[in-house]
Amino acid sequence: MMPPAMLDPNHPDTPSGDPQPPGWQGQAVPQSVESTSSPTTLAFPSDGPLTAHDRGAEITLTQRGATITGRRATRTVPLDDPARPGFLELPHVDLDDGRPLRSVATDIWKANLRMRLAAGEVWETTYFPRKPIHTALAIVGAALVGGGALWSLLRWASSDPQIRHQLGLVDGAVLLAAIGLLLWVAYATLSSAARYWVCRHGSYLKVDATGVTISKGARSRAFTDVESVVHHPWLRATEIRLRGGKRLWVPREAGPLVRPDLVLASLNTEPETPRDALR
Repeated sequence: MMPPAMLDPNHPDTPSGDPQPPGWQGQAVPQSVESTSSPTTLAFPSDGPLTAHDRGAEITLTQRGATITGRRATRTVPLDDPARPGFLELPHVDLDDGRPLRSVATDIWKANLRMRLAAGEVWETTYFPRKPIHTALAIVGAALVGGGALWSLLRWASSDPQIRHQLGLVDGAVLLAAIGLLLWVAYATLSSAARYWVCRHGSYLKVDATGVTISKGARSRAFTDVESVVHHPWLRATEIRLRGGKRLWVPREAGPLVRPDLVLASLNTEPETPRDALR
């Protein structure tokens, strides 16, 4: 696996004399949004909002979001916030005019993001890695805990007790809960160890109207230079590959770039929106 070339002092795109802020090792700097003007409005059909129906609820789609009116409550799903891909929250139904609701909502979300960037907004996220010794200890510790949980399950499953006990309803529920807890511990710790490893070099990602920047002070790259963006849910990180063989791992953090794969897909004319967004 090719290591990411982020925050490497020997990398040509990394400026010199850019020390890490004290106290941020192994943490992500809160994502920021800068804006020089208010975004413009999205052109929408003159015949009014679009509507759809799902299980007795009416869904009204506008240029800013979707309003779902049910029998007991009404909620609004925004379609102009990069930190919240609202189209993922909509059901898989068709609009009254026959078009898929999610497909139209995705187009609205993409158009809103483009206009927010055109209005001068800048989205960025920075992750400073832990010190190498801390990263190594975190990976080893997480691997030991996760491996121990899996080993306990395998040993229990392969054992042949001499005395068999007929489990009751409560005993069975407790046993299932214990197995589920061990599986969750193994999943959480092993995924954390893998995330520490792939993000060990740190990352910086900036998105503005000119393109993407992967190192502070470096030149901006066009959106078409992004070859692929893959979100790994079990790692809670996104892998970004650019032309020239450069690769960047961005851990999932709250902010406008919580899902960089969806944001970059909406700004790039070549890659398609990830399939999980339309499923």
